[in-house]
Amino acid sequence: MSNLHPTIVALNQQLRNNPHPAVMPQNLCAFCVMSAELEFKNGLWQTGGKEDTLGRGLFGNFRIYATNCLDEVLPHHITLIVSGGLPRPSPGVQPPIRALVMAEELYRNGLRTDRPVLLQCDDDGSFDQLAKLMAQANRFGLKNIAIVVNEYFIPRLQAMMDHFTGITVIDSSQDDRSENPGSADRAKNFAYEQYRQFVDRGARFYFVAAEPIITAHDSELYYPQVKEMEVSPQYKKTKRMEVNGLADIQAGHYRARLTHKFT
Repeated sequence: MSNLHPTIVALNQQLRNNPHPAVMPQNLCAFCVMSAELEFKNGLWQTGGKEDTLGRGLFGNFRIYATNCLDEVLPHHITLIVSGGLPRPSPGVQPPIRALVMAEELYRNGLRTDRPVLLQCDDDGSFDQLAKLMAQANRFGLKNIAIVVNEYFIPRLQAMMDHFTGITVIDSSQDDRSENPGSADRAKNFAYEQYRQFVDRGARFYFVAAEPIITAHDSELYYPQVKEMEVSPQYKKTKRMEVNGLADIQAGHYRARLTHKFT
């Protein structure tokens, strides 16, 4: 009978199933929670749950719950990276920077105050987040990083890493969202250089699904929420979007944006 905490058991199991060589928690340099969509509810901005009807970042609050679960059991010296840039505004509404809202939520949920925390606040989309996270890892010499996301998101993220240099890069700094060949080239060069350094150092991302972590931590509380997500119309829409994105990456048709803050 294992005497390991159930959260560690769930994390270990996922890392062993990773297509890359497994790394156990004692070898982790950092863990990261990737950007979640926001909603304004009960008088404050927070990560979105079942009310997110856009098909993006559905049940991103699971990522927050899972990160708090890992915070309880991982050594305090392991760095936490909170990643999430400024959402695109809707008419009359400008939401705050995602990473700031996510960090506030993590601390409200009991994140330990002696853990090193890095905020990644200037990204725009999944590919941009990966590029900026590699830049952070290269800057601080971090090698083995567990990235906490929803389970449905992992195949596309892994495909992005597997086909990173085959993805068409667009600079997203233009107000009209049009392509600017010069800035797109600089963005691409930045992203590819960070990727090259990251790989050459032997660094790796290990994508960890939030759902098994939270259900291992408290099955009675979280298992019904996970099942509610899996039968929702929004989840089916999100799954279709992820499958389409994965197919585009594998076919070499995927286009990804980077913000102008890439130097």
